[in-house]
Amino acid sequence: MRLLRSVLSVLVAATAHGDHQHLTAAARAIGRHSSEPRLSQGGQHHVLRWLFKTIGTTNRYYVEFGFNPNEHCRGSGPNSCSLWLEGWDGLLLDGNSHNESINLHTHFLSSANIVSLFRRYRVPESPDYVSVDIDSTDLWILRSILASVYRPRVISVEFNS
Repeated sequence: MRLLRSVLSVLVAATAHGDHQHLTAAARAIGRHSSEPRLSQGGQHHVLRWLFKTIGTTNRYYVEFGFNPNEHCRGSGPNSCSLWLEGWDGLLLDGNSHNESINLHTHFLSSANIVSLFRRYRVPESPDYVSVDIDSTDLWILRSILASVYRPRVISVEFNS
């Protein structure tokens, strides 16, 4: 538990200050013994693997917004790649890309439509993981999700200073 608090405090502090070097260092520290290929943009997959090993999973379901490639595990490094490779189910949303074989759907997201999209695609009320990275209205979309019935267990939100 002490390690979890330490890692989370480093991640929270680094995020609050926009300190990407500390975030990347924390992700590498968690996955420093890993020889696997790069499965996320900043090593987030190491943090996710460690977190879910520590807290467990409930439904192994993820939602990722701002998913720019048309294939899973391509492009700038989707955060859900390692989960998908481990057999998780999930919903991918992007303003330009579409591929039903990986449940990737084209929608321009807003705080007004995100909850209805969760309902439309039957997202569980407590998905294990939600990744928000749309480079614009991330905070407002996250607030809409949290003001609804949805309670993700783990959330990551990209921060651009």
